[in-house]
Amino acid sequence: MMKKIFAILALVATVFASCGKDDDNDDNKLSQQLLGRWMDAEHDGLPVVTNEKWVVTFTSDTSAIVSTSRADFTEEQEMWDAYRACSVVTDGDKVTLAYEPNKRVRVVFEYDVESITDSEFNAHSVQTIYVDNEVYADREMNVRYIKVPTDYRQEIIGMWEGRVTSEGSDHDDGELHRWEYRADGTYGYYDQVDGQWQLHENVFNEYFVDGVLLCTRWRDPDSDELREWWEIDTIANGQMNWTALRHRDDGSSYTATFSMNKVQ
Repeated sequence: MMKKIFAILALVATVFASCGKDDDNDDNKLSQQLLGRWMDAEHDGLPVVTNEKWVVTFTSDTSAIVSTSRADFTEEQEMWDAYRACSVVTDGDKVTLAYEPNKRVRVVFEYDVESITDSEFNAHSVQTIYVDNEVYADREMNVRYIKVPTDYRQEIIGMWEGRVTSEGSDHDDGELHRWEYRADGTYGYYDQVDGQWQLHENVFNEYFVDGVLLCTRWRDPDSDELREWWEIDTIANGQMNWTALRHRDDGSSYTATFSMNKVQ
């Protein structure tokens, strides 16, 4: 009788150990599938405009890097988030990311992953922003992220000349201008005066590229901070092309385009 009891206990222990191992394997499998750079493409079935993009790069099963083009100007936070370090916790099909833009603010993403392939994943997402440990804002939605294997951080460095080739920039006059993108995250902006290129002496000109997402911000001496966002389509053979999905005031959307040539 005693031998039977020990045999049953051993079987139960084996079953529980096996279940725990399978759970760990599931967590590891999802963690491995998530490795790499992802950018959101749809929120609740609608395309995400370029100035509301998130880029999440999973670097291990416990860490990630996040960048966003969102510009949330509040008393608590003027969001300019580039390459923020995140903690990652995977539990079954649920992935939780958390990072702190500053000492008062904490941002938490919770993804219930419904499907994942080599090129996209779909999930139910809850984003919560805490200020001084109190919920400041939250948002719940279904999301689709796409894999972004290309990173244009190095290719963009240098001097480029071009103009907007469609509607879509509130800050463009239709004339040729030059942008000198530097490796330190700053850039110079030039226009022509009497046939000569002259550098604007702004308070600051900053940018970052994460994958294909390009985010810029600048401030003239006599103005507030301004921002603009683009997605880099291609950089090849001395030419760079951008696109951006934007909303008009009436709620309709359109795709803006920009073309530039490398200046040697």
